[in-house]
Amino acid sequence: MRKKIILKIFIFFLVSVSLLILLDTQTEEGFGDFSFAALYQRENVNRKEDLKYFYLCLKEEGVKFYGSDKDDSTKLQKNILGNEADFLYFNCIESEKEELSFQCQAKKIKNFPTWNFPKKGEKVRGVLTIKEIENFSSCSF
Repeated sequence: MRKKIILKIFIFFLVSVSLLILLDTQTEEGFGDFSFAALYQRENVNRKEDLKYFYLCLKEEGVKFYGSDKDDSTKLQKNILGNEADFLYFNCIESEKEELSFQCQAKKIKNFPTWNFPKKGEKVRGVLTIKEIENFSSCSF
């Protein structure tokens, strides 16, 4: 029983001293050399880099999504993907004529957005999440 009490006091002492040292080295950016802002920036940069490679992989597979700049579902899809994925998008409506472009007619695309996954031979209609796009392709994020 006495050993348990001594052990608890010792653990409490170690935790207390550790906290005091940590608080003593606190700076405006974080604790000591550790910065929460820097960690967030690194994670954000890594996520953007991963997303960039994911999109490049999709491009190599020939993945495209077709839509219209005036269509709300296409706007939502573009918003989910961000500007980095603009090269995956093809606008099916010719701005001057307001008609379906020849390329979209040839691919029999009538609903927006429509995704084409040529490697798996699938055409998918509707707004997709990154995870869903990942599932339809051979690329991973």
